Amino acid sequence: MPAKLALLSVTLLTIVLRYPGDHERGVDSFSFHALAAVVVQTGSMGWLVNAFSYFGLSPFSYPPAVPVSIAAFVELSGLSVEAAILVYALLLGAVAGWTSFLLGRAVFHKDSPALILSFLFSISGGVVAFTNWNLSSRGSLLVFVPLVLALTIRAVRSVPPKSWKMWLAVALVSVVLVLIHFMWLLLVPLLIATLALYRIAAVENTILIHTRGAPARNLAGPDVRRTHPAVCRHRPHRGVPPRFHRSSLWHPAGDSRDATRCLGGSLGQVPTTRS
Repeated sequence: MPAKLALLSVTLLTIVLRYPGDHERGVDSFSFHALAAVVVQTGSMGWLVNAFSYFGLSPFSYPPAVPVSIAAFVELSGLSVEAAILVYALLLGAVAGWTSFLLGRAVFHKDSPALILSFLFSISGGVVAFTNWNLSSRGSLLVFVPLVLALTIRAVRSVPPKSWKMWLAVALVSVVLVLIHFMWLLLVPLLIATLALYRIAAVENTILIHTRGAPARNLAGPDVRRTHPAVCRHRPHRGVPPRFHRSSLWHPAGDSRDATRCLGGSLGQVPTTRS
């Protein structure tokens, strides 16, 4: 089955799982319903008293992204607030499958595991509960976290100028998450851990190639060059530990090229391997 058709099937399944009941549900839904109604009626957000209120860091404040989105949708569509919440929840449930698919593609580089991840994430209990005619800012944050992780992974695996565009996208989506819920604070260590793990994996991949000559997984993609310190195979004197050099970690053709000159030694020849 083509990936696009499979992803469309997952999207339709998520909509079926969120078949609406009689009315909206959840305490958060009624709270945001009231806030959105106030924005529609008055055209202002009275709970924002200072700059910290936009991030939910001020007393009696709340990030405005979700209620303002509902109010804007009501104004544009002419629907009632309750109907707008239903449409928003259905769209959010559909987007959950797409963002998790992008994360799966960024991690596994294949459609099959990405589709499995998309399916499992879309039907998970927490995602279904937060997007089943239930307007919750935590649900919105949960749906867009895979997108931030996918963009972060692609940014780490890219080189300028493409990496700059990826990091800009990460920053823009992160700003949206900041305006959705103050749980974005928990996302910061997750992004740092993702960046650190991919950097460590890149260095380990380099050492594996240049010490054993074994093929390793191309973490940077087929069209990316990177330079990282790697262990040189050349030992100019007995008892002297391997020196470090700068070498081309990933070649467009997937080859590990000969290393550059070692510090204090001659050219370290590395067997060419294909990943």
